[in-house]
Amino acid sequence: MVGFRWNARDPIFRVRGFSMAPTFYGDHRTVSCPDCESETKISELRLAAQATPARSIKCWHCGHEIELSRDPNLVNHEPGDLIQVTATSSLAIGDVVAVNIDGRMRVKRILGLPGDRVAVDQRRLLVNGSRLEAILEATNFPSAAPLIDVDVDRRRTESRWSPAADASNWARSKGHWTSRANDGVVDWLVYHHQAVHQHSRPSAIYDDYPCNVDVIRQLDPVDQLAIAVTLASAARVEVAFFTDAGIRVAIQTLAANESRTIRIVDAAGLVPLDAIAPAVLTAQTPIAIRVHDIPARTGDVVEGIQLRALIVQRSVEYRLRQRDSGANYPRQLGANECFVVGDNVPISVDSREFGPVPIDDIVGVVSRASPDTHPWIYRD
Repeated sequence: MVGFRWNARDPIFRVRGFSMAPTFYGDHRTVSCPDCESETKISELRLAAQATPARSIKCWHCGHEIELSRDPNLVNHEPGDLIQVTATSSLAIGDVVAVNIDGRMRVKRILGLPGDRVAVDQRRLLVNGSRLEAILEATNFPSAAPLIDVDVDRRRTESRWSPAADASNWARSKGHWTSRANDGVVDWLVYHHQAVHQHSRPSAIYDDYPCNVDVIRQLDPVDQLAIAVTLASAARVEVAFFTDAGIRVAIQTLAANESRTIRIVDAAGLVPLDAIAPAVLTAQTPIAIRVHDIPARTGDVVEGIQLRALIVQRSVEYRLRQRDSGANYPRQLGANECFVVGDNVPISVDSREFGPVPIDDIVGVVSRASPDTHPWIYRD
């Protein structure tokens, strides 16, 4: 972090790097894909460290090769996020904090507090037997990392969604799916994932970070999925999620024009496979959606259903990388120790490398700041 200005209470900093992306970003360029209009943030810090800066990047969403120097209108330069650090005597698992590490202030997330047990299961990090991302989602933690977009259907010429039934009421036009009313019969739409970096082959969903354009590594599969939906009219929505243990279904009612994110943690227990027939879910087809229109009044004629937005997303999942040693796990944190991690799991330098940090080195909890909310801030 770079110091920005101090007030009488709490310091304000500007984030430099990408170790906490997608929660906070340092100085970056935002590049817009001319094909699908998806945006990619590229770290200025990492670009400056490259001996030969990349001339192009591959769009994380559609795979289009974006020439960085071709059109300056495609590139916007943006400063790092502003954050405020507030001293506190009370810390919780999941808090985003400023930590003094080797004389430099860094932003990390607390995975474990004094007395907690940090363990590893198939390289996933556990605290007291639970995954950190599961703790954050179950408690709707206010500073949890934002979800990462995997597929934005309206940006695709050819959708990755398709009806499960051969004779379907679903049809797609101008980036929107519409289902005609037909005697109350409602079909499942199934998502078919493709790996952009593997020539769009069918694939499970992996922990790709769109901002890590220069990172070459082995990706890991993810299972904490979500879907963001917007409907033109009030409806009851069923979302089926594939898991290794079976199918889980979340059922929610949305108002007209309401946007809502439905996560796998919202789903109930396992359901029989025939409960979502003819949809077949696998790791490569991990989500299906079915929508039941709700008439405004009894006897009203339902003309159809329109999905105005359909976005597949994933949570940040905390784990050891291939290079991290698992020899020190499980470990019980001492009376003065905290285990911290970065939200940009592949690149963050944190307790997975240098071990627990003294709790006295935690300066305070971090929150987003801006000139709008802090009028005393000015740009030099």
